[in-house]
Order: sequence, then structure tokens, then C-alpha cells
Amino acid sequence: MRFLVVGFAMFALFFIVQGYLAEALELPEEIYNPLLIIRIMLAPVGWGALPPDGLMHAVFYFAAFSGFSSFIGWRTNISLLIFTACMILLQGFIYSFGEIHHREAVLMIALLVLAFAPCGRYWSIDSFRGRGFNQLVDSPESSATHSEFAYWPIFVCKVFLALMYISAIASKLSTSGLGWANGYTLQALMGIDGLRWGSPLAIWMSQQHYLLMLGQIVVVIFQSTFWLVLFFPRLGYIYFPMGLAFHIMIFATLRAPFWHWMLLYFLFIPYTNIWRAIRGDIRYSDILSAA
Repeated sequence: MRFLVVGFAMFALFFIVQGYLAEALELPEEIYNPLLIIRIMLAPVGWGALPPDGLMHAVFYFAAFSGFSSFIGWRTNISLLIFTACMILLQGFIYSFGEIHHREAVLMIALLVLAFAPCGRYWSIDSFRGRGFNQLVDSPESSATHSEFAYWPIFVCKVFLALMYISAIASKLSTSGLGWANGYTLQALMGIDGLRWGSPLAIWMSQQHYLLMLGQIVVVIFQSTFWLVLFFPRLGYIYFPMGLAFHIMIFATLRAPFWHWMLLYFLFIPYTNIWRAIRGDIRYSDILSAA
């Protein structure tokens, strides 16, 4: 999880956040309306005051350094805390100029729970300093790397993903009821965003009313029942491909990059069970359900 989440966060820092930060620093001070969390984090600068450009650039470099330290596992937990704080500050600052999205929140939460987890005990500089890199997971010498608390950040993110889908479907149904899945809602959105982003696929889809109505029905079923995967892991064979296809289609048509949500799907992969199946300890069909 450390490699996946921190690696993705570093990619986002250099290829997404850096560009938006440069744009935000060029915007006029008059439209700066800091989020509450930014007011709190930047209180020493002045409650609600626009921070100087040099400070935000320093935060960016602190994020880069602490993110790299987190990835390689040097002073892992403190590095993760600093990295999380810097990422929240950078993203919150960017969103303090009027445009707010919800996809980045899951990345911040994943980083935060990692900061309080024993994720630096293995495959890290911290573990190398104490025990060396050459331990195998199944060796007696590696017992010190195991912890009953190691799974909780992964489980938190799994539950969080399920809650996000429940929130999404609750928003749809509370606003429009089951009538949301009428085809017209998505048809209008495809047409508007297809023209906005120059997406030929979205423009073509906007003319396929019954196809989009079927798609909206599938979305309602998928988002309202995804939580079942938490209790019946074998359903992952159905829901994971559906979910990945769902978000890839959203990006291909509406240019909505929900890569942060898709990242959580990789936390459902039981890497240890896959290794056990390769060794012949369990059947491949039992990978998702094996204890």
C-alpha cells in the first residue's frame, strides 16, 4: 500500500498538482477564498491571508522530499505525516480559488491512515537499518515485521470506497429518485461535456438514448451494491472489472479523471494470496476468499 499510494501521490504532485499550483499563483488575490482547513494550516501567516508565493513553493519542495522519503521508507511515519500535510495544503490552496472537486480527498485520507500504520517495517530504509533487506515474508526472522495493526489502513480505504459509492447513489436518488436513470440525464451531460472537451465518443454517445438509459441503470445497481464486496470478497471478480471499466469510460467520454478512486481498487488485490496460489498452497479460484 505504501508503494501504491505514495507512488501515485508523487506522480500526482509532479504531473498534476505542480501545474495547477503554478496557475493558482497567477490568479488575482480578490478571488482567493481559503477553505477552512487552509485557514487553520496557514493561521501563522494570517487568518485568511494569501500566503506568499515563496511559501507555497517551499511547501511543494517539502512535499517532494517527504514523499520520496515515505516511498523508500526513511523515517517512514514522520515522513508520511509531513507529506500528507503538504499535499493537503497544496491541494486546499488550489481549491481556494473557486473550483472544487472531490476526487483528491481519498488520496489524502489514504496517506493519512498510512502515516499511523506500521508500513515502514518492511521493504524500507528503516527496516534495512534494523534487520536487513534479505528477509522473506514466511521466514521466522521476519516475525518482527508483522503486526495486527498492519491491515487496518487497507480496510479503512476499502470501506471508504464503498461509502463513496453509497454517497454518490444517495445524492442521485435523493435529488431525482429512480427517475435519474432515464437516459436523458446522461445524454445531456454527454452532449455538453463532449462539446466542451472535444470528445467525439461523448458526442456519439449523447445520441444513444436507450444505451445511456441502460448504462444509468447499471450505475445505480453498481453504486448501491458495491458494499457487498466487503462481506463477500468473491463478488470482486464481478465488481472490480465493472468499476474499472466504469471509470475508464467516464474518462474517455467526459474527461473526468477519477484515477484516485481507481487507485483504491488495487488495495483489494490480495497479493499474499496470489503468491500462495503460485506456490500451490491454495487454488487460484480461492485467491479472493482465502483467509
